[in-house]
Amino acid sequence: TQVFVGPGSGLANGTLAALRPASFCAASTPNFSDTYEDDQLTGTLVLSYDITDDIMAYTSYSTGFKAGGINLDTRAGVSADQTFLPESVESYEAGLKTEWFGGAAIFNLAVFQMQFEDFQLNSFNPTTSFVLTNEASVESFGVELEGALRLAEGLWLRGGVLYNEAEYGDDTLDPNLRGRRLSNAPRWSGTLGISYQREIADGWSGFGRLDARGQTEVFTASNLNANTLQETYGTLNARFGVRNAEHGLELAVFGTNVTDERYKTIAFGVTSGFMSYFGEPRIVGIELSRRW
Repeated sequence: TQVFVGPGSGLANGTLAALRPASFCAASTPNFSDTYEDDQLTGTLVLSYDITDDIMAYTSYSTGFKAGGINLDTRAGVSADQTFLPESVESYEAGLKTEWFGGAAIFNLAVFQMQFEDFQLNSFNPTTSFVLTNEASVESFGVELEGALRLAEGLWLRGGVLYNEAEYGDDTLDPNLRGRRLSNAPRWSGTLGISYQREIADGWSGFGRLDARGQTEVFTASNLNANTLQETYGTLNARFGVRNAEHGLELAVFGTNVTDERYKTIAFGVTSGFMSYFGEPRIVGIELSRRW
C-alpha cells in the first residue's frame, strides 16, 4: 500500500489507496513462503512402416510432463502452502499417411488416446482470485482426418475433421466435474480451405485463400456452469494479394472473422453474475511484408 517514496509520495500513495478497492488487488494478500522443485524423464517411441511408396502406417507412444509449482496469486488462499502437483500424460497414436495420383491428393488418418494424471485446472472465482487445483484423471480419445486435393494447377482444396471425447475421470476432486467434458474441448471441430496461386508476371504471383473453421458447443469456464456455454459456431478468414518469392515481398488484403461471428472464448462467474471475453470481431486490413 506504500509504493511511492520521496516528494509527492503522500498524494501518490493516497491516490493508489483510493483506487485499490476497485482493482483486482482488493482482496487480502496474505504472505507465505515456500519452495518447489520438479524433474521428470519423458520420451517418445515411434514405429513406422512403408506399405507402399505412397502409404505409410505408424504407431507411437509418448509421455508428457507439466511441472508443478506455486500459485503466486496470493489472493487464492491464506495457507502457507499454495503448491500444486505436476501433471503427467501417456499418449498413444496410430494412423496412416498417404499420397495419391502423384501427390495430387493427400489423405491422413490418426486415432489417439491420452490419459492425464493430476490434471492441472486453473479456475477464476468471484473473489477475484485464480485457483490452481489438481483434478485427478482426464481421458481424451479421438479420431482425426485431414486431406488435400489439387483441383487444378495451383488450386488446392484442404480440410480436416476431428472427433474428440475429452472427459474428467470418476476420481476427479470436484464432484461437479466427474465424468463431464472438459471446458473448451468441442466434440466435433473441422476446417475447410481453398487456395489458388499462379504466376502473373516475371517473379510475381497472385494468390487467394479462404479458410473456414467450425466447432460444436463448449463450456468456456472451468466449472462447466450452464451460463458459460458457447453454442456451435464457425468463422471465415480470407487473404488475397501478390508476392515475389525471390525478394520475399508480399502485398495482401486480408479479412479475419469475415462474417463478424460473435462467440465467447472464456466466461467466468463474478459476485454479480457472469462476465465473458469474446473473440475478435471482423477485421479487414492491408499488409505489406518483406522476408529475409
